[in-house]
Amino acid sequence: MSADQDKDVQQSAIATVSDCMKHDSLRHAFATPEIIQKLLSMLADQNWRVRQSAIATVSECIKHDSLHDAFATPEIIQKLVSMLADQNEPVRQSAITTVSDCMKHDSLHDAFATPEIIQKLVSMLADQDEDVQQSAIATVSDCMKHDSFYKSFETPEIIQKLVLMLADQNWWVWQSAITIVSECMKHDYLRHAFATPEIIQKLVSMLADQNWRVRQSAVATVSELMKFDSLHDAFATPETIQKLVSMLADQDEDVQQSAIATVSDCMKHDSLRHAFATPEIIQKLVSMLADQNWRVRQSAIATVPECIKHDSLRNTFETPEIIQKLVLMLADQNQDVRQTATATVSDTGGNDQGI
Repeated sequence: MSADQDKDVQQSAIATVSDCMKHDSLRHAFATPEIIQKLLSMLADQNWRVRQSAIATVSECIKHDSLHDAFATPEIIQKLVSMLADQNEPVRQSAITTVSDCMKHDSLHDAFATPEIIQKLVSMLADQDEDVQQSAIATVSDCMKHDSFYKSFETPEIIQKLVLMLADQNWWVWQSAITIVSECMKHDYLRHAFATPEIIQKLVSMLADQNWRVRQSAVATVSELMKFDSLHDAFATPETIQKLVSMLADQDEDVQQSAIATVSDCMKHDSLRHAFATPEIIQKLVSMLADQNWRVRQSAIATVPECIKHDSLRNTFETPEIIQKLVLMLADQNQDVRQTATATVSDTGGNDQGI
């Protein structure tokens, strides 16, 4: 039935044969060279669903103690790795998961954690399919932090590839790179390799990129790394802080909203408060309560209650000027802003302030 013309029946047959192979009393009858060869041939089937079922089956069998020797052959490993380049997105995604799982398996680690295979995985960070790309991000990030083989990823070639990807014109490519690089910077074993002046400078320079997506990702990444104890000194520089603050006036409203939230968060962080909770920056935030764009006004007002409730910021934000602005926003022409203002006044104990 593994050659049945109905693909649904064929997929069921694949799963059944695989289960029988793993069953003690049936293994000798099903785990034969002939049947194993049939399964392998299905990795190249014209129907992508069959290929996907076959790769899932082979993956399970190769990790099974009693089937390891039969499936962990150079030929089978090569077939699995070749499927990382399959023309079908779901198949590539299944191949990533399979190769990753095999890398972390004690008896398969040496066969799969090779420079060639690792390079293939890293190259998939630039895959045009978003689901495949996300799988690649999760896999590479997980593998780089794995005690057994993080050093395999900590090579000059891979680091340089990731750095180059930060400047790629395709947004999905640099998005993958910025995610991986920031995760590596936060990892004790990898920080020294990734938190270099060159890479930090690239991340900071992305705050001024022409592409709004790049700027928005950079705001989130830089502010997060800035609050990380081991990276604070490298990122919390006057230059970087100034760049973040300048983005409160970014021409893109999504970036502007991200900058508002970021500056507000930094104000509440013990090691960053002195740099962000300055009269100049607070005045910028307060002025945005009257911005022409209602989304910006809404984002600005949403930051106020958190700052007012924060012990170290209460006196700074609980001023007659700010309270008066909040009162005015109760009558804002935009309904969403009015609702946010009402919630804010209630949340900050408006009645106690005479609002």
